[in-house]
Amino acid sequence: MNEKPGVLTFSNGVKIVPPELPSNDWGHAAVLQATQWFDMGAPLVEAVAMTANIFCDCKWSAVSEFREGWSKVKLVALVDDKKLTNCFEYEFQYTPCEEVLVKQQFGFFHNVQQSFPKDQDLADWGVADYAGQAFTDEKFELAGHLMVMHDQPINEESKVESIISALTTLLHLEWPVRHEKS
Repeated sequence: MNEKPGVLTFSNGVKIVPPELPSNDWGHAAVLQATQWFDMGAPLVEAVAMTANIFCDCKWSAVSEFREGWSKVKLVALVDDKKLTNCFEYEFQYTPCEEVLVKQQFGFFHNVQQSFPKDQDLADWGVADYAGQAFTDEKFELAGHLMVMHDQPINEESKVESIISALTTLLHLEWPVRHEKS
């Protein structure tokens, strides 16, 4: 397990000490952590992305926003090695994100660059493994997705699936609140 950083800083200036990681029930613990940070004032999408990054022990994590008819997704929270970084939009055709968004179920890809050779960003970033899941809004329409990526193999697929599935449920439930606050 990696050492936790000293202090996490969210975009609105909220500073929080990282949690102690659980020994089991990862999904439940992840939702409790993200909810606690959200209740303390961290933006929902950042609380979820940071929780996914820490609990899945991955280099990158992100929450995207999707609008019907778009060929792009907009990252609304991006964490790089436990630090928030600048978000951007990208074409999701021929990416693992497309697979997750189209199938609207959990997706896990080992050696992701081999599975998606047209996704140059995966090669540029040095991504080895990818996991993600789409989430819906209160009308059960596609709203976006949560993903984690790592530059090394991810060995605990069931743990990662539990965390991502639980956090996408939280995003589904809290998505209307997020839009009311923004």
